[in-house]
Amino acid sequence: MKSIALSLLLAICLFACTNHGTKLEKDYLEVYYKKGISKELAQKTLDFFYPLWKEESGKTPRKSIQLAKADGDTISFRVVQDKKKLEEIGDAAIYEMANELSATLFDGAPVNIVLTDNKFKPQRTLVFKKNSITEDPGYGEKVRSGNVEVYATDEFSGNEARQLANYLNNEMNPETVISFQLTVDDQQNPVIRMVSTPEKASQLDDAVFQEMTQLLSAEMFKDGPVIFQLTDETFKPFKTFYHNPE
Repeated sequence: MKSIALSLLLAICLFACTNHGTKLEKDYLEVYYKKGISKELAQKTLDFFYPLWKEESGKTPRKSIQLAKADGDTISFRVVQDKKKLEEIGDAAIYEMANELSATLFDGAPVNIVLTDNKFKPQRTLVFKKNSITEDPGYGEKVRSGNVEVYATDEFSGNEARQLANYLNNEMNPETVISFQLTVDDQQNPVIRMVSTPEKASQLDDAVFQEMTQLLSAEMFKDGPVIFQLTDETFKPFKTFYHNPE
């Protein structure tokens, strides 16, 4: 699977770098880490980004990350920038990405995003700003990929929600924002809810939604049971589809 909201880094990462800390690498991706950053944390970062940034063609350009400690517990997350593509990315997206990195990789520690040249010399630094990922505590933690946002309840990790958001964004490629919720039913089976209206839903045959339910089972839940629901804007269902391979 390709990247999520974090995939904006894919567009601005360019060259490999040398002599900038201890290096871990795998295929196209290398992670340098300096004093204050453990090898385990660097490996966690490598393992996290490797499948997200890998191109399906198998021809992924070289990507480089450098991790260092800033003040206190703050993480300095450095990536090489492509200045032309960087201009297309707004600060809001980068700040949101910093919050996602903080929650997913760095146990809530602040993360400064540092955009650099190919020698990791800072060109632009965005200092961490804490934001509220959860717009409504009843909906769950929110992650976003493109025009897909997924709210995940406590049964699912932020990474699982992010993978689902990325998958849905790639499959649907929506032109406007679509909201989903990832939760479970009383039997702990995964439930995926999509905000819509009865009028919009009636424009498609039920077979389309049933096929989507089966695809979600196969692609995201190892062919396990999945429930897919169409809901109003508060995630209250008005139509439900089931897929149980058994």
